[in-house]
Amino acid sequence: MAIRKRLGVDSKEKKATKGINREALLKVLEKVKSGIAKGVQHQFGVSDHFVLMNDKVCAYNDEIGVVAVFDSGVDCSVLADDFYGLLSKMSDETIKMKLDSNQLIVKGGQAEFGLGYIEPTKELLAFFELKKTKWQKLSKCFFDAVSLCMYSVATDDNRIAFTGICFKGMNVFSTDSKRASWYKRKVAFERELVMPVSALAKLIKYDLAEYSIGDGWMFFRDKENTIFSCRLLDVDFPDCLFLFPKPEEQKELDSIVLVQDEMKDMLMRASVLLADVDFFDRHMELIFDDTLICEVKRKERGWFREEIENKGMKHKCSFFINPDFLLQALKLMPEMDLYFVDNTKVLLVKDTFKCVIALFSERK
Repeated sequence: MAIRKRLGVDSKEKKATKGINREALLKVLEKVKSGIAKGVQHQFGVSDHFVLMNDKVCAYNDEIGVVAVFDSGVDCSVLADDFYGLLSKMSDETIKMKLDSNQLIVKGGQAEFGLGYIEPTKELLAFFELKKTKWQKLSKCFFDAVSLCMYSVATDDNRIAFTGICFKGMNVFSTDSKRASWYKRKVAFERELVMPVSALAKLIKYDLAEYSIGDGWMFFRDKENTIFSCRLLDVDFPDCLFLFPKPEEQKELDSIVLVQDEMKDMLMRASVLLADVDFFDRHMELIFDDTLICEVKRKERGWFREEIENKGMKHKCSFFINPDFLLQALKLMPEMDLYFVDNTKVLLVKDTFKCVIALFSERK
């Protein structure tokens, strides 16, 4: 890590910046803090710092970086928690900043503070120099695809591909081996991409307007010219399309309409007796007869049973499924169709989004 200025090295005093609106600076820091990752080393330095680059402010780590336009008038990198914490507790409307001796000095009308700093490397400055970047419009369906496909992304870092969302042509896929999601987009990226969901979960909170694909990174830009970088996963994403019934096959399947208001409370009650079971091993039985019956049986621990209206399933059937999978799906889609595919899986459908869920072969 190239650090050209540490505490106590350079004693040269520099002029204070012109007056800076404190609230405006705090707003920018809030925006770029997605790039803060405590205790994580990055190729350019320590990732628990805000980096002030004269007319920009950024934060970065190995997965995500954010750089916003803001005229601070100084070039330095300071600990994020200390800088934001002290700045947010000041009451001054306007502040001034300067590099004095070995510290960044921040001065208001009454309060002032100083923080040790390091100087941004040339490599970092070059990384965010994207003047020649070709930007393209980002469609709204990108946000819809990410929000829905996050449903079935794995959290196990031992399977790196499963921790990302794959964009392949018009198709968007995700899977955690128990579930697989498929979203059909109206537009496609230029090439296949796999982006980590941990970064995407942060990015979709912003009003992103444009994108650009770089070498190992995906860049996004909002209307305020803030640039967000997301490292791409260098993995082979598994083929998921074969898991989904073809359109002509889906038409022949028996289905039922699931409505959040009718199902949510029943599923939550069924989950009570499963609280001590590993998340992916939880299962209840759904029995489709004249009514829809939900059952949980835990031998010595106890049992639960509830009946509601059967809204659509014509043929009698039953299967064991994870109630939490259905609860999570209903939070995303308050109303959806459930198709009974076979004894191994069911299909959830809402508009251009589909998800298959693996079934348990029997009660454990």
